[in-house]
Amino acid sequence: MALATERNYQASVQKWHGLGKPIHATNVEDAITEAGMDWQISKHELKTVSTNPELDGLQLTRHFPIIREDTKVVLGVLGRGYTTIQNKDALQMFQDVLDTNEITLEQGGEFDEGRRLWMVSRLPQELKIGPDEIDRHIIINWSHDGSLALTAAFVPYLRRRHVALTAPVKGMPMSVAIKHTKNNKERINESSKMLKKAYNYFAEASEVFQRMVDEPFGKELMGRYLQMLFPDKELVENKDGSQRKNSNESKRAEIMDIFCEPSDVSETKWAAFTSVADWADHSRKGRTPDGSNPTELRLEGIWFGTAAKIKANALEILQNDVI
Repeated sequence: MALATERNYQASVQKWHGLGKPIHATNVEDAITEAGMDWQISKHELKTVSTNPELDGLQLTRHFPIIREDTKVVLGVLGRGYTTIQNKDALQMFQDVLDTNEITLEQGGEFDEGRRLWMVSRLPQELKIGPDEIDRHIIINWSHDGSLALTAAFVPYLRRRHVALTAPVKGMPMSVAIKHTKNNKERINESSKMLKKAYNYFAEASEVFQRMVDEPFGKELMGRYLQMLFPDKELVENKDGSQRKNSNESKRAEIMDIFCEPSDVSETKWAAFTSVADWADHSRKGRTPDGSNPTELRLEGIWFGTAAKIKANALEILQNDVI
């Protein structure tokens, strides 16, 4: 059990940063409703609008807006060959897995007004890594703006730090693209392949993580590790074209502070990796474009963006023993 000296902010952290809606349903149709995803999209033609009668009303043959029908928001403008997939249809293949009770649905939500959507499912039985408990999640993602195919990502979730350990382990990808099909036999085959890859990933991750718990890793090694992760760049260019020295010293210091907190896994490789993951998920500062939801951007970054890349790089360095 982790010591009481763990940072007290962890007690107030909500899983998945409080986004999405909890799912209690055991079938896709009810889950879509509980998650607030029971809306339709449609594909439309585009025509020009011009004060010149000869140019007004011309049809654009290569661009078609995808419209969310309940809010009338244009989710994307895509090509002629793009085929729309309704939310219910995107998730339908997982009904076969739900029927076997091999996964349960936990939370569902959307990013950017429904342009990208996600559903969190969980495999039974958590991993035991030293004193830590890790939930085994499969996060299903799809989009209506053409940015993302139907994908399943395998995400270990460290309860003690409320951290998603999104990182490939050696030889095991942490996500797979899923072929959408209405054929029952093909759908069952796709869901079975996805589930097998998920179990294989988590089995390998468990072995990798457990070895890290057993390997000592002192402050000196941690300092060299952080220097590799966040090296100083001599000069960076400002927006006005001028140059300035860039230092990552503050990032390294923040992570070192986390690493130095007493716990049952202090000064191990596991402490090193989870300290970086903790910082990336909770403390890393990022830019928020105007009109964007900062919490959505943080969670999306944790799963698929900058934070995920930092964690992947952090684990790769430790696995390769290059420090």
